[in-house]
Amino acid sequence: MNGVMLRNLVAAVAVAGFMTACTTGKDVPGKVRKMPEAAPQAKVVVDTRSPSAMEAESRGDFQAAAREYYRLADAADSPLKEDYLLHAAATLLRGNFIEQADRAARVIPSSGLPTALAVRHRTLLAKIALQQSKLDEAYGLLAESPSAAAIPDDVLIDFYQLRAEVNTQRNDALAALRDYIAYRPALKDLPEIHVNQSRLWNMLMRYDDTELQQLAQQAQDDTESGWLVLAHLAKSFELPTIQLSKEIQTWRDRYPLHPATEELIQSVLALQGDQTYAPKQIALLLPESGAFAPSGTAVRDGFLAAFFARANRDYTPLVRVYDTGELVEQTLRAYDQAVQDGAEFIIGPLSKESVSTLATAERLPVPTLGLNYAATEGPSAANLYQFGLAPEDEARQVAERAWLDGNNQAIALVPEGSWGARIVAAFRSNWEQLGGSTIEVQSYPANANDFSDPLQQLLSIDESRARAQDIRAVIGQTVKFEPRRRKDVDFIFIAALPHQARQIRPQLKFFYAADLQIYGTSHVFTGSIDAARDRDMDDVVFCDMPWTINPDADAVQLWRAIETQFPKAAPVYKRLYALGADSFNIIPHLRRLSAYPFQTHQGQTGYLSINEYGHFRRQLVWAKFVNGRPVPADSPAAEAPAQSPSDDESAL
Repeated sequence: MNGVMLRNLVAAVAVAGFMTACTTGKDVPGKVRKMPEAAPQAKVVVDTRSPSAMEAESRGDFQAAAREYYRLADAADSPLKEDYLLHAAATLLRGNFIEQADRAARVIPSSGLPTALAVRHRTLLAKIALQQSKLDEAYGLLAESPSAAAIPDDVLIDFYQLRAEVNTQRNDALAALRDYIAYRPALKDLPEIHVNQSRLWNMLMRYDDTELQQLAQQAQDDTESGWLVLAHLAKSFELPTIQLSKEIQTWRDRYPLHPATEELIQSVLALQGDQTYAPKQIALLLPESGAFAPSGTAVRDGFLAAFFARANRDYTPLVRVYDTGELVEQTLRAYDQAVQDGAEFIIGPLSKESVSTLATAERLPVPTLGLNYAATEGPSAANLYQFGLAPEDEARQVAERAWLDGNNQAIALVPEGSWGARIVAAFRSNWEQLGGSTIEVQSYPANANDFSDPLQQLLSIDESRARAQDIRAVIGQTVKFEPRRRKDVDFIFIAALPHQARQIRPQLKFFYAADLQIYGTSHVFTGSIDAARDRDMDDVVFCDMPWTINPDADAVQLWRAIETQFPKAAPVYKRLYALGADSFNIIPHLRRLSAYPFQTHQGQTGYLSINEYGHFRRQLVWAKFVNGRPVPADSPAAEAPAQSPSDDESAL
C-alpha cells in the first residue's frame, strides 16, 4: 500500500465518519478532533479487604480467606455485608474454586446494590460464566456499560478488560477495541498503559489487512479509526509499493493526538527494518556426525526447505554448513571458522552444553541464533539469541491451561532422570505460582510400558487395598471390597512419549480414573495422525506447535515438499524440520522482536516472542484427541462425543 492507498483509506474512513455525524449530530470527522477524555469523576475509594484474609490468600489458602470474609459479612450490615460477600466469592474464583465462587456470588442480591457494588457483582458473575464456557451469559451480564462518575477506577478497569476479552472471543473487533479505549483514561502509569495497548494491539493483529480496512470504515471517531489504520499499515507493510516511514508520517498528520504510545508506533516502523536485515552469508552449525547427526540433518533440511520456498527471490544469501560433531570443542572450532569465513549470521549450535558455553562470553562477534537454551535463565552474551523446543516451555503452558480450565489439585507422572525432573519442576513452579496445589508426583522408569505400580501409588489405590486388608484382619473374615481412587485431585499431568502415553490412558481407566482429565506436552503425540493406535488417547489434552495441529497453507505446502524429499525421515523428525524452517524465517524479525517484547511472529513452531535476555518464548496451540485424532481443543470438533469402536475393532 503506497501513500495514495493510505490517503484513500483515510478518506474512506472520513466519509464513513461523516455519514455517522449526519445521523447522530457528532462532529464531522474530516477534521482533526481532540481525543475524547474521561469526564471528571468524584470517587470515594474505601479498601474493605481483610488483612488476615489477604495473608491467607498470599500463602495460597483461598478457602481460608473466603471463610474470613464470610465471618466479616455475618457481622456487617448492608452494603458492607454484600461487599464482604463479593470479596469472598472473588477470592474463591482466584483460587479456581469455580462452583463455590458461583454459589457465593449468587447469594448476593442482583438489585438494590450501590452502583459500584452492582458493577462488581455483574463483573464477577461474568467472570464465572466465562470460566464455565458460558460466553453468551457473560456477554449479557456485561452488555450495559456502567457510568464512570462514581465508580472506582479499579472496578471500571476490571469491567472493561473483561468485556474486551468477551468481545474478542465473540470476534467483535470493534466492540473489543471500544472497551480497551474506554478504560484507558483510568490507567495511572506507563506500565499499565503498555499492557492495555499490548492487549489491544494483539487483538487487532488477529485480523488481516483487508478486514482491518473494512473495520476502519466503520469507526465512530478518530481514536478508533487511528488504531485500525495503524494496524492495517502493520499488516500490509510487505507490499512492494509501500514506504512505511512515509505512511506513518501521513498517519501522524491525520491523528496528531492519538493515544498510541511512541514505542508501539516505533515497533510498526521497525517492520520496515525487518525487510532490510538480510545477512549475505549464513552459517549453519549443526551435528553432521555422531549420535545427534539425524537431528542436525532434519534442522538443516527444514532450513533449506524454507530458504528455497522464500517469498523474496531477490534475496540469495550464501549458506554454509559446519559440522559441530558431539563435543563442545568441535562446536567452538566450527564457530571460529564460520566467523573467519565471513559469516554475518550464525544458526546453531544445537546442544544445550554448546549454547551454555557461548552464553558465557561477553559478546559474540556476529548475531547468533542458538537452537537450544543455556543452563541458566539470566543474561547471556550480547548478540546471542536462544531458540529451541524446550519441554519446560510446554510444561509451563500445561499449568496455565489447566488453571484456566478451572482446576486446583494436580498429580503428575513423569519419567525418571533429568528430562522428567526438568519438566515436572517447570510445571510445579508455574502451577503453584498460579495458586494450584501439586498433591503428589510419581516417576516411572524411562523405558517402562507397565505403569501399574506408580499409578496405584499416585491414585492411592494401594492405600485403599491396605485399608481393606486391615479391616479383614480386624474382623477375621472376608469382606466385599472394590478399590477406590483418591478423590482430592482434578487432573493428572503426564510427561510421556507416544507409546507410553497410549499405555497410561487405559491403565488409568483400569484403576478407576476414567473420569480424570489428562494433560500432556507435545511428546504424547507422534506428530502424524494414527487413529487406530491413538484410539485409547481420547480426551487427552496437550499442547503442540501449529505445524502439527493447525498448519496454515504455507506450512502445508512446505511439509508436502519435505515429505516428498525425505519420506523416511520426515515423520520421525517432523518438529525439527519446523525448527529449521523457523530458524530461517525468523532472521528478518530478530531485531524488532528483541526491541519490542510485546511483538510476536507467527512461526511454525508457535507464536514467537523474545524476552529481555534474548530467549525465545513459544506460545503453542492446544489439541485434544477425539476418536484417535488430535483436533484443536477449542474447536467444535473437540466437543464431539467419542465413537465406540465397531465389533471388528473391538476384536483386535
